[in-house]
Amino acid sequence: MTGPIHRQKLDRARARLAAALSAYAYGVDEAQVQAETRGTSAAALARQVAMYLAHVSFEMCISRVGAAFGRER
Repeated sequence: MTGPIHRQKLDRARARLAAALSAYAYGVDEAQVQAETRGTSAAALARQVAMYLAHVSFEMCISRVGAAFGRER
């Protein structure tokens, strides 16, 4: 199973892991980090850190990170 659907599922799982770690570290609810709206400044910062973690730790390109977090334009 190595197709694009599998990659998208794996990317979303990695994004959830990064979001959970970041939410814990910044003391915000994980749902706030994954919310569609910007939310509080603490949630926005935690989301930025989570996206950075996904990019660096899992070597995901920025467009894949955006898609995994539902932030693609």
